[in-house]
Amino acid sequence: MEDMPKPPYVVERAGSRNLYYRRRFPDDVAAHLGRSDYNKSLGVSAWKDAGEPARQHERKYHLAVQAAEREIHEGHERISHSAAREQGLIVPSRISAPARPTDPSLPLLTNLDARRLARDYLLAARSELDALPPDEAMDAQRRDEYMMEIEDRIAMFRSAEDIGTMRVVQSIEADLLSKAGMRAEFLSPEAQLLRQLVRRAALQIAQMERRHLDGDYSKGFDDAAFLEPVAASPVYSPSLPARSGPTFGEVQQAYLDALFRKGQSEKTKDRYRAEMKHILAFFGSDTRLATLTKAACEGFAEVIDKLPPNFEDLIRGGADLRSIAASRSPNSPVLSYATQEKYLSQLSRFCGWASGHDHIAKNYADGLMPNGKKPDGSVAKMPFEDDELQRIFQRPIYSGCRNDRHGFSEPGDAIIRRARYWAPVIGLFSGLRCGEILQLTPSHFRVSETGTPFIVLTKDMKLKNRNAEREIPVHPALVEIGLLDWVERRRSRAEETLFPEVPINKYGDASSCFAKWYRSDLQHFGLGDRRPLLSFHSFRHTFKRALDRADVPEEKKDELCGWTRGKKIGRRYGSGLDADVLVDAVTNVSYDLDLSHLKLHRLLHD
Repeated sequence: MEDMPKPPYVVERAGSRNLYYRRRFPDDVAAHLGRSDYNKSLGVSAWKDAGEPARQHERKYHLAVQAAEREIHEGHERISHSAAREQGLIVPSRISAPARPTDPSLPLLTNLDARRLARDYLLAARSELDALPPDEAMDAQRRDEYMMEIEDRIAMFRSAEDIGTMRVVQSIEADLLSKAGMRAEFLSPEAQLLRQLVRRAALQIAQMERRHLDGDYSKGFDDAAFLEPVAASPVYSPSLPARSGPTFGEVQQAYLDALFRKGQSEKTKDRYRAEMKHILAFFGSDTRLATLTKAACEGFAEVIDKLPPNFEDLIRGGADLRSIAASRSPNSPVLSYATQEKYLSQLSRFCGWASGHDHIAKNYADGLMPNGKKPDGSVAKMPFEDDELQRIFQRPIYSGCRNDRHGFSEPGDAIIRRARYWAPVIGLFSGLRCGEILQLTPSHFRVSETGTPFIVLTKDMKLKNRNAEREIPVHPALVEIGLLDWVERRRSRAEETLFPEVPINKYGDASSCFAKWYRSDLQHFGLGDRRPLLSFHSFRHTFKRALDRADVPEEKKDELCGWTRGKKIGRRYGSGLDADVLVDAVTNVSYDLDLSHLKLHRLLHD
């Protein structure tokens, strides 16, 4: 039997006992039929029995090619999806490609239109697929054939460069444009986007068919370009009747004006404006508010869930939210839970405002939350461990560096005591926030009537809240290192600030720049999995842990850290616990840390 010639186009298939007749269709036929080849089981497993079944399928192959070529020539409408399935030809439902609309009076396709058309095509195919009878009635052979056809289409639509794929996609594109009454130059970015989305939609259809065959009738899509829940009606369908009422773009400024009456800082206002810019870009500035649905808001949440931290840079490069989310690689970084929460909160505020002004029926974004699990607040930021602190304070910035800018991590002869030197040690022994440290001036260093040196944070500073106004005794370690002497020299020279070298942003904030500097510093450490949990703010958490270990009472911890006191009453700088009351708590803060080399720096006269 080994020497018996094998019939042409007969192949074995892994996992199947039967032999198959498999032959590629000509490109134009493949484009018309929506699949690359003819693939049928012969119903036999022995090569000696394959001859006659192979000849029968060869005749069927040629008949299929002739029929397809006739339909292509005559321009007849293709058989429907259900009819095709009845004949064993399972393909996406569509018609032979009409001519591309060229009437100059027709509106030009936009990127938003392209997304609408592709999504509507996918939803229509999903509805047609749902209407088909269950697959359980198929016999094993038909089921096997059907699965192979589906796999062929999945392979075809995954390949954007395949000529058969391109022709199928172009046919669907022309059909969608004709039905929508739109035109697009073939090489325009909008037309290319539509073809890309159509190919991906066709892939989704084939994958849904495969899931159906496996008994999974779930209706979701896994392509981020089509994330709106499919159970809902399309939000932007061109077939929707025009509705009255304002568009997103027309009410944006009125909403922001109402929002800003609460007296937010300029930094907060800019963040709100940026959030609204992305919200409008997603829903469409020209989209009427009356068309908004719960499903659309959920779709926004799904896209936000897949955006990378640098998505703003990608948008400046010409990308949009949906395409960025769709191109995300598995396991790649995404926006933090807190950042996603801000965008969803902004959408909910906007919808609440729109509902209050009768632009929409209700707040469709109410209750939306990020998809991921909210981080445990106790581990969102971690304190430094003793060995990490020792490595930090043995860095060249403390043992001798080239300079405290680009050369801060390179060994040298210079000890430069400016922000990069002082901010970490002040944070470690006082618990001050980065922004609080960088605002310090000589006048913020004072001495109590009993001789206790302390730092006072006053209401003229930009503080996190009223509780941040407080007195913090200067830790003995800071005195030994020479902080007070260093400050006093600046006071004698009438210097207004302690850290003028740190750039201030347009909001008058230096901490943003310095925090980036320090993130760069931490990259030089082998911190492993702890790296994302550590930042300059970790010094504050380390100080708080030291207070816990020293059994400092809660009231004093609240005062030192500037936390909300609820209904507690005390005397801060003017109304809380003063430095003399808190000095013992600060003095008891200790670390297993050798800073003897820093104490020698007290002799410097910088």
